[in-house]
Amino acid sequence: MYIMKKTTEINMVRAFLNFIEIKDKYTKGHCQRVAKYSMLIGEKMKLGENDLRQLKYAALLHDIGKIGIPKDILKKKERLHEREYEIIKKHSEIGYEIICKIDFLRTSSEILLQHHERIDGRGYPSCLNGNSISILAKIISVADSYDAMTSKRIYKDNVLSKKAATEELRINSGTQFDPKIVDVFSNIIKSN
Repeated sequence: MYIMKKTTEINMVRAFLNFIEIKDKYTKGHCQRVAKYSMLIGEKMKLGENDLRQLKYAALLHDIGKIGIPKDILKKKERLHEREYEIIKKHSEIGYEIICKIDFLRTSSEILLQHHERIDGRGYPSCLNGNSISILAKIISVADSYDAMTSKRIYKDNVLSKKAATEELRINSGTQFDPKIVDVFSNIIKSN
């Protein structure tokens, strides 16, 4: 029974992941890489099995809310105008609304909602700060930002090297990112 339930959960997450990639093919593989980096951090931090499972689901689905964002904004090559940026920032809340009613994803939906919050309280959607942000959301924030910096995107041509992206994380450690998580992730990147 447990194996069947777990298989059903995994299949549902994969289906949601397909929705994300159908809407925004340009970021194909992004959610999987964010999940991979997040799991490396979580394992290095010795998180429990349940936290690791919720972290993986939240990382895989962190951009699911983008299915509710107009394609012209998602695919815009130029810098977003302030109004467009406010629309794209809604993807965390939209994602939360999509998965919060699914029992096994309830915790993941809270993590997903917070993945753009910042340690200094200048993130979104709720301007949470410090310890009021889930540690799992803080992990995804670092992994997501690193992958965005090291991957080609429709709105940017320059791709940072691993070293430059890690340095950018360090520069923003303590303001945007949790310093402990940045240290753990920097050590992971250094050793690979």
